[in-house]
Amino acid sequence: MEKKTKTAAKKAEEVVEKVQETVKTEAKKAEKAVKETAKKAETAVKKAVAPKETVYVQFAGSEVDVKALVDAAKAEFKANNTNAKIADLKVYVKPEEHAAYYVVNGDVNGKVCY
Repeated sequence: MEKKTKTAAKKAEEVVEKVQETVKTEAKKAEKAVKETAKKAETAVKKAVAPKETVYVQFAGSEVDVKALVDAAKAEFKANNTNAKIADLKVYVKPEEHAAYYVVNGDVNGKVCY
């Protein structure tokens, strides 16, 4: 009986060693796959960066960058309303007047000339 127990224990040890080797091999494969997937994802993110967009309004020989008008409207609003937050901003460009009118949060309005 003791001999059978020793033989069974030895076989169990062999099985455990084989399982450990298999686990190590599969873990290395999984790690390699994760690294490759991460590289592919990083490459995809770099390629998916949004293109730079610039909108200009041209009228009667003049040109203005719309983002500059929006930034100017925000700056003017913040200068006059230090504690207020901008939740909604609408900008209306009137090229014939060389001006942009803005409405912030539906109730505060102003004018930015360019």
